Amino acid sequence: MEGSAHGPDVGQPPPRRERRPPPRRRRGRRATIAAAAGLIVAAIVFFAGLVVGRALEDAPKPGGEQTIVRTLVPATIGPAVTVTVTEP
Repeated sequence: MEGSAHGPDVGQPPPRRERRPPPRRRRGRRATIAAAAGLIVAAIVFFAGLVVGRALEDAPKPGGEQTIVRTLVPATIGPAVTVTVTEP
């Protein structure tokens, strides 16, 4: 019988049982392949987002101005013609 003659030991904790850690489960081959495929898909989506972001950043702004430069060759200009308008 545990305790003293007056009853059980109140101040002492019950004896401890040794806990075993739960057994480790090994991942199956399918789980490993699925995890690797998930990482590859995530990397592809990430880099595709980077490419789209850069393309949008480099695109010209809509409604912007456009400048066209042409060089006129003197041979294409005809002789100057003077027109005189008289009123009656």
